[in-house]
Amino acid sequence: MHEQNIPEGLLEEATPTMQQAGRYYRQFHQARGTLGRIAVFLTSMPGRPKRTGIDFPGNPIVSIENARFGYPGSAKFVVDGVSLTARPGEILAVVGPNGAGKSTLMDLLLGLQMPLSGQVTIGSVPLENIDEGALREATAVLSQDVFLFHATLAENIGYGCLGASETDIAEAANRAGLAPLIQRLPQGLHTMLGDRGSKLSGGERQRAAIARVLIRNPSIVVFDEPTSQLDGAAVRDAGKVLCENAANRVTFIIAHRIDTVRIATRVLVMDQGKIVAEGTPEQLEHANPLFCKLFTIPVHDQGR
Repeated sequence: MHEQNIPEGLLEEATPTMQQAGRYYRQFHQARGTLGRIAVFLTSMPGRPKRTGIDFPGNPIVSIENARFGYPGSAKFVVDGVSLTARPGEILAVVGPNGAGKSTLMDLLLGLQMPLSGQVTIGSVPLENIDEGALREATAVLSQDVFLFHATLAENIGYGCLGASETDIAEAANRAGLAPLIQRLPQGLHTMLGDRGSKLSGGERQRAAIARVLIRNPSIVVFDEPTSQLDGAAVRDAGKVLCENAANRVTFIIAHRIDTVRIATRVLVMDQGKIVAEGTPEQLEHANPLFCKLFTIPVHDQGR
């Protein structure tokens, strides 16, 4: 009876809106169920008090001394007697076969895991004595799967440092080499990037992610294969950005591609939880069989 009083055009316009409302209502109930299960899981996890301590050292020399680490239930050390020193300005590539302990070593450096024996120090201060909040502020990680939000370029960069000013965001974008992209985008830094940055190329997404790291101005940076989805030209481009921003910070790169490794000033080769070789990329390309096997490089002068 009431439908007879509704103009036909208005009814047609309202129908899609009501259909969308129905879909959103179903999605809401599905999400509520999922969030309920997540809440139960989180409340069942044992609480861990936040570690307090001294401020992050001003001179971030990273040192590991005979560190060993293994996961509960396993008699095998994933990191087995590793020692190294990394100084600001260095770019260290960490390479090795799957399961060599590369990611676990980075977890120890970032304080996400604590060694069962041995010690990690930053600026001669044991890692466990550094305030956890200060440590998180001074470190940054860029995973190989770059995730950009359906938001503006400025918002995606600013996510790395909440509360960052427009000037800070613009400076980080410029340091990451985004100036040509910003000039091309219709609204510059305030252009919406689409879902997962769909409006950008792989290299542009990588630069945006690097800008997100740089805006934090971290003292220690870990890149987990930052060029895995880039072609040769984009890899060289990203490598140039990393080198230009390496001063005054320690940079680690977990690398699986030879063109990424060549960005590094020093390479650590890991196997079965140990560092079995180290040197410049050129030295290892000419002398280390495992390194050459990883990247299918002929050994020119094996044994030296």
